[in-house]
Amino acid sequence: MGLNSNSFASPTYMAGVSFTFGGDFGLTLKALTDDKKSRAVGSIGATYYPFAAKTFGFDLGAGYTYSDAAAIVSWDFIQNSVQFSAGYADIDDKKKRYYAPPPVTAPPANNNNLN
Repeated sequence: MGLNSNSFASPTYMAGVSFTFGGDFGLTLKALTDDKKSRAVGSIGATYYPFAAKTFGFDLGAGYTYSDAAAIVSWDFIQNSVQFSAGYADIDDKKKRYYAPPPVTAPPANNNNLN
């Protein structure tokens, strides 16, 4: 029994802002487990906190994708805090990106005018 390759999720990325419940704001990059709209996803990421005592963070989490965006709740292992992140995500919205107009068909040939 073979597996259909279309059934596997394609990973994508997210770039955005984050906030820890410890009060720190940061800039984050995350890898997401799926690039489809309206899906629950897992994430792994790194965050730069420009104003925190510990300037970097590493997190694992879960979230949800939207049209070209994602929201993630995760645990930051370096900050030892829950983190909320939101930002741009490279979401594959086939209806938006891959619209193809209907094919153009040629009119039938008129063989009566061959003189």
